[in-house]
Amino acid sequence: VRKSRFDPEDVVAALEQQDVTFLPMTMVHAVKRLDLAIPHRDPFDELLLVQAQAEGLRLLTVDRRLVGHPLAITP
Repeated sequence: VRKSRFDPEDVVAALEQQDVTFLPMTMVHAVKRLDLAIPHRDPFDELLLVQAQAEGLRLLTVDRRLVGHPLAITP
């Protein structure tokens, strides 16, 4: 959210109005390994992708470094 042109608090409020469920990070996510590596090896990006992978979801992102990764989608 911080890399976008939108205020993070406004984004959270809008998502809550749309009945979006926020997924907490768990120890299960923290210890899993990513099946499809990312080239830039950013540990936080990798953690977000591992969480998506573990939950059978995709990561919504505007991060250009993640565009094209099979687990990432852009708005």
